[in-house]
Order: sequence, then C-alpha cells, then structure tokens
Amino acid sequence: MKKWIVATAVALTMASTASVSASMEIGLGFNKPVGDDQQLGGAAGGGLGLAVRILRPMNDNLLLTGHAGLISFGGSKTVEMLLGNVFQAEANYYGIPVTVGGRYYLQGVDTGGLFIKGNAGLLYKMATFEVNVMGEKDDDSENEAGFYVSPGIGFDFGRVNVTADYNLGNEDWTWFALNAAYRF
Repeated sequence: MKKWIVATAVALTMASTASVSASMEIGLGFNKPVGDDQQLGGAAGGGLGLAVRILRPMNDNLLLTGHAGLISFGGSKTVEMLLGNVFQAEANYYGIPVTVGGRYYLQGVDTGGLFIKGNAGLLYKMATFEVNVMGEKDDDSENEAGFYVSPGIGFDFGRVNVTADYNLGNEDWTWFALNAAYRF
C-alpha cells in the first residue's frame, strides 16, 4: 500500500507543478494479454483501457508524462463431459497503472509525428474469480501492487495520437495495447 501512496503522490505533484504550457490527454485502448497458459495470457481475454495523462514539454523533443489509468481483462473456461457441464470458471482482471515517463519526438514536439515513449511505475492489480463445479459456486479475489514498465512507439497527429505499447508487469502480467488519445 505504501508504494501505491508514493506513486499517487508523485503523479499529483507532477500535476500541481505543471506549467501553463502543460496539457492533458484522455485516451482509450484495446489490451491483449500475452504469455503462455500459466500466465495472464492463458487465463484472460482481450480488454479495454482508459487513461488520463498530463504532458509537460521539457525541451524541443521531449515531453514528460504523468499517467493514471484503468485496464480490464475478462475470460471464462468451461469443461464439459458427456452428461453436461462439470467445471465452469470466470475470471475478471483489473489494473490501475500510475506511472511517469516521457516521449521523445524525432521531429520535435511542435511538429508532432513519430515518437518513442517509455513509462515506469506501479500497477495495482485486482482479480475476481467465480468457479462453478457441478452446481457448487465459489467466489474468490486477489489484490496486489507491483512495478511495471511500458515501452512503446506512437504517432502524433496534432490533437490526436496513436500508440502501440508492450507492458511488462510482475507476477506474469504482460500485455500488448493499442491506444488512441485526444489532447486538450
């Protein structure tokens, strides 16, 4: 919990010290878990994400970013035998990332175009499970926080940008994301 408080304090400090030239983005994304059957990729399906970012120019080519978001994944599995369903499981995975990072614009921040990005911070992870074995239902949940990084590449079209990120978290949380954001 201490890590979560520190990450939130860093994001709020960055937001409060933003100059007049700072801007804000709101974005939506599609998330696809990757990995083998023992990881998130084998248990969860695709999901959606919502993000809010504060952007502050540092020099002609670099933007400092503060990011907070919400991501979700869902999935279900059913094992059937000749006489009907024996085992059904449904899992929902949620994450709240809070990160700081930057974007390096190859042609300059004012010009836009192609950029390389990187973020690092904390990911608060929540998972809920509903299991049905021959009519007997059981619910369970897990929560934890951990470090994660998000390298990516994107293209800035002015007020709209598109990014592709590869997100690496601890405890086998790894996913690919395609995002679009609008800058205010």
